[in-house]
Amino acid sequence: MTIPLVVSSEGKIDLVKSDPFINTNIKFSYHFDLKKDLRLELAIGVQNIFNSYQDDFSSGPQRDSNYIYRPARPRTYFFGINIGNYH
Repeated sequence: MTIPLVVSSEGKIDLVKSDPFINTNIKFSYHFDLKKDLRLELAIGVQNIFNSYQDDFSSGPQRDSNYIYRPARPRTYFFGINIGNYH
């Protein structure tokens, strides 16, 4: 993919070619019926499994804030607990 990067305050643009990437997430969950109308759900997962994190962000006062082409978050593990009345 070719991404435009503004490199000066006059609007000069540099075209940057990025490496290919894949952004994939996975989540596993299981629920337990505690009572007739009460359910407990446990979940675990991973966001950005292949760690397609963008590591060349622009910085400083003249940065190009639109220069974002990959996930801004590195690989992230998560878990969750839900308790409630689900039908």
